[in-house]
Amino acid sequence: MKRQLFLDPFLMIKNQLVVVAVSLFVFFACDSAREEATTKLNATVSIKGTQLVIINKDSFDYANTQLKINDNYVLKGFTFESGKSYRVGMRQFEDDEGDRYDVMEKPQSLSIWCDLKDSKKGAYHAEW
Repeated sequence: MKRQLFLDPFLMIKNQLVVVAVSLFVFFACDSAREEATTKLNATVSIKGTQLVIINKDSFDYANTQLKINDNYVLKGFTFESGKSYRVGMRQFEDDEGDRYDVMEKPQSLSIWCDLKDSKKGAYHAEW
């Protein structure tokens, strides 16, 4: 004679709720860890002719900075000290093929990525 397996519906629902609760906890814990790993930078960027004027308004330096115009043209390797203003010629930016940014084209966006203390990263994004 075969034994019948009796599954308690209440127990099944309880187990499913536990799985959902644990999944949500892991999802939100990972998401908040990513947010904590990247600090939103307090910078301002303006365009003056063929130059970008970047002001670091934070109380900390931006190290190993990467600037990117229109998600395509990159300039990297600089430190922007706290409280200082910098003028950066747009002709210094290059794409992956080594082509320089065409200064006759108005930038649509600028992103800043940098290293901060305690292995954190900083990010800023502007659109015009």
